[in-house]
Parts: sequence; C-alpha cells; structure tokens
Amino acid sequence: MPASPALPKAETDLRNLAKSTSLLALVGVVVVFAALLGALDALSLIEPFARSISTVDWGLFGTTFVALIHKIAPVIPAGFYLLAVLGAAGILDQIGKGEYFSARNIRALSDMGGSMTIGAFWAALLVPAIADWTSGVYGYRVNFSPEVIVIFIIGAAIAVIGRLFLRAQQLEAAMEEIV
Repeated sequence: MPASPALPKAETDLRNLAKSTSLLALVGVVVVFAALLGALDALSLIEPFARSISTVDWGLFGTTFVALIHKIAPVIPAGFYLLAVLGAAGILDQIGKGEYFSARNIRALSDMGGSMTIGAFWAALLVPAIADWTSGVYGYRVNFSPEVIVIFIIGAAIAVIGRLFLRAQQLEAAMEEIV
C-alpha cells in the first residue's frame, strides 16, 4: 500500500490548530454544562411539587411552578450557547480530519449561528421580563448589555455565512451539472 503524500505545511498547521481548538471547545462544553447545572438549582422544588399534587393544593402548585420558571428562565440562553459550542466543536473536529466545506460543516455553521442568535434574543428580551414577572414585579425591561448584543450580531453573522456557504455549494453543484 503506497504511503499517502505529505500534506502541505499550511494544511497540517490548520488541522493541528483545529484539533487544539476542538479540545478547547470541549472544555467550553463542560464549563457551560456545569454552569447550567449549577444555575438550575431546581431540585429543591421537588418536595413542594410532590406535596402540592398529593394534597391537591393548586395554590402551592402554582407558586412552585412560578418558582421553577424563575429558576429555569435565566439558564435558557446558556442552553442555546451550549448548542453553539457543541456545533463549533463538531466543525473543528471535522476540520481536524481534513473535511472543510462539507454539507455537515455548513449546516452546523448555520445552526451554530442560529443558536447564538436565539440565546442572545432570550437573554435580551425574555429572561428579564420572565424574571420580573416571576418575582412579582410587573412591567417590562430588556437587557441590551454589550455582551448580549455582540453575541447576537456574531451569531447572526455566522448564520449568514453558513447560508452563504450553502448557496455556494448549491451553485457549485449546478455548475458541475452543466460541465
């Protein structure tokens, strides 16, 4: 079996960088997942839920449900960010194997941008309102902090780039049919 030709240095460097960054992305997944578990803290609500159901106490059920929503809502954006980091890890893993512009990577790129955008949307518009509502403060406020805006813009840009690559792939397929 003949040996495979050596890759150019630039491609070898790219693959090594992708592998290293993929490991960092996996560390990021663990960190974000740990933050999700730590922030959730919903286990303390199991007993009140069980008691409300066993005693058919709908008032207790309602207040416990509102408390659960209060604990879960701030974690939802991090869940979308976790999906984005998982997508990035998958793309980097494929790049490390030499798969650059595959349909899988392009779809993952678009999904990753969408997850970041949806997470930022939740963080900016929905989490503050839900937190206020579940705390008994009525009205509406938003969180347009620089971090949320940057995540939203970068996520939207990544989603657009993913769609651009998909369109380029479709044009390439059409050109191959002509030739």
